[in-house]
Amino acid sequence: MYEIVKRNPYRMIRFFEHYDDNPDDYLSLLYHPDCVTFQNGLIDLNDNGLERRLEIVHVDEADWQYLVSKGYFDAGNQDPVSKLYCVQYQEDKRNDSLGTKRFIPDQPCPYHELFEEMDAQEEAERKRVFGLLHDSKNFSKRIAARIIDNELHVFYETYNYDRPELCEYYLMDYCRGTYHFSISDTSRFMTLYLTPEEYTQFYGKCNAVVREQYDSLEPLRKMLAEIPKWEYELDAERRNVRQKIQTFRRMQKEIHHMCQKLKLERAYIRSTSYLWVPIPGIEFMVAVSILQYYHAEKEFDCADLDDLDWRARSVEYYERSKKPAEFRLSDGRCVMLSRKDLYRGYELGLTTIEEIGQFLLKYGKLSIRACLKQVS
Repeated sequence: MYEIVKRNPYRMIRFFEHYDDNPDDYLSLLYHPDCVTFQNGLIDLNDNGLERRLEIVHVDEADWQYLVSKGYFDAGNQDPVSKLYCVQYQEDKRNDSLGTKRFIPDQPCPYHELFEEMDAQEEAERKRVFGLLHDSKNFSKRIAARIIDNELHVFYETYNYDRPELCEYYLMDYCRGTYHFSISDTSRFMTLYLTPEEYTQFYGKCNAVVREQYDSLEPLRKMLAEIPKWEYELDAERRNVRQKIQTFRRMQKEIHHMCQKLKLERAYIRSTSYLWVPIPGIEFMVAVSILQYYHAEKEFDCADLDDLDWRARSVEYYERSKKPAEFRLSDGRCVMLSRKDLYRGYELGLTTIEEIGQFLLKYGKLSIRACLKQVS
């Protein structure tokens, strides 16, 4: 019979592990659920005088295949899983060294009840944290930028803290020279921040009710002008409309300022500085990172280098990717992209070669300036 010695629950450590110093350099990463840092849960046991440590480890497909190849457990015909139950064993009371056994969640395990408890606690913590990220009320105000369907969107959301009883969220989305201002009963910032697929994965369907929407101040000014000035019972309505006008102007000013910072490269959707480390020779490793991020090893003739050691492989990636490579897009058009184009696409927050190619063909260059210039 085992005895629980210590519990260390799964918990969120921080939202912005890498981005505290320059948040404007990572607008597309600041509030992304995938960038939240969690600490794995642990349970220490005394099982008949022997130490045991339980931990749930998340793995990707490459990790899975590696563990199978090394014979850590019998995978059988199982498909790759996203997590494993790990037990560290003290094999002998006279020996302090620990061995490790790994179990697929549906495999027989002597501590399955405890792992199920850890699963439930982990799910609850992730739900809590992702819920915090979903609601702009927890951040006072939020502003970000993203390329959506080849168009630059700069969007800003805040909560009506002046009259919280109304439960109003103000969202402004700037695109193609128009400031789209709307008021809803639920935060909608993440519907723009994430792709539709990501939003569905983390939050399901958005059920926000849009109460009002405006593309300029004129309707609000007209609404204010139509309210009789000397009717005392209409004072609250008059103040409410004035507040909306002030909020529209304030959000418009903030978005304009962010557009200028993006244009002058004082802010980035996603800076490539995240890929760089100030160590001589690191540019070779960055070449590997950017090609692997976009799965472009084959096009740059770097797909056959896995048998080299990391240094030789990095140098070879760097040398081979000096020449542009040709890519065929989904519409049949071909585009030539260099390694620098991939860096620029990364800065624009574009996540696939398809997105980079379509953007380049539309605007002629990979830059925020190209978007803003076309609008102006």
